[in-house]
Amino acid sequence: MVRRHIRAGLDCVVEATVHESPPEAFLEYRAFFETLQAPRVVRVLHPRLEIAIARDAARAGWHAGSHRVASLRARFSGGAFPAHWFLDTSGHTPEETVGRLHQLREA
Repeated sequence: MVRRHIRAGLDCVVEATVHESPPEAFLEYRAFFETLQAPRVVRVLHPRLEIAIARDAARAGWHAGSHRVASLRARFSGGAFPAHWFLDTSGHTPEETVGRLHQLREA
């Protein structure tokens, strides 16, 4: 279980793809971090819809499909999280996303 491996003062990434964790699944994580009373910064890696669909289609194995990606993306965009939590990763490589997250943390 993830909870045993989280320590205050360390970075933690909760990785979840759009087809596995609709916004409601994050309520448990938020409640857990609140019990730690640990400062937290939340960023939702949120590429443009056409990029999210293309990335889903390029995955090896199971695909969510364009309709499911669009539907769940709309739920994330529909107010589940504050706008300042979102980071458009449409043009990022994974390394560029990590770099941007470090820049935001240090700002």
